Amino acid sequence: MKETLSIGTWNVKGALSDPERANTLADAITASNIDVLTLPDAWHEDSSESTPSSRELLVSPDDFAKRGYIALASTFREDRPDDNFARYGFMTLVKETLGPEEYTELRLGERPAHSVQLELAGRALAFVGLYLNDQNEANRLAQLDDLYGYLEPVSDTPTILAG
Repeated sequence: MKETLSIGTWNVKGALSDPERANTLADAITASNIDVLTLPDAWHEDSSESTPSSRELLVSPDDFAKRGYIALASTFREDRPDDNFARYGFMTLVKETLGPEEYTELRLGERPAHSVQLELAGRALAFVGLYLNDQNEANRLAQLDDLYGYLEPVSDTPTILAG
């Protein structure tokens, strides 16, 4: 039974869609041997409004599974003309050896979040990986309101927020 947990968050600024950085990043994650890792802004994808640039996720959830991780992957739109109207990727990685009891995608405002139910030293533990909106305060407040709504019913379970 696992008694310690390593947790991290790393804004990799779209590296998982960058041919020059994607595999190096995946290797670094594997070498770190971290238990739970949140990757805000993990990759960028073209949207229907983008000028095609072939941006896409280059290290898939299946690739991470071969490295021993369960990958929760979601995309969201920001409609930012300064980034060619990209969809942004958000990922949470959980070591398969943790045998997560349950994992689901949440919606906090316009962005996804990932909820993972774990057991540590015989106790239930909740982990929420999130990516708060740094572009708009109203959207960020909506995310927090949604987060409180999610956390209230499970307030008796210790919860770690990362992102």
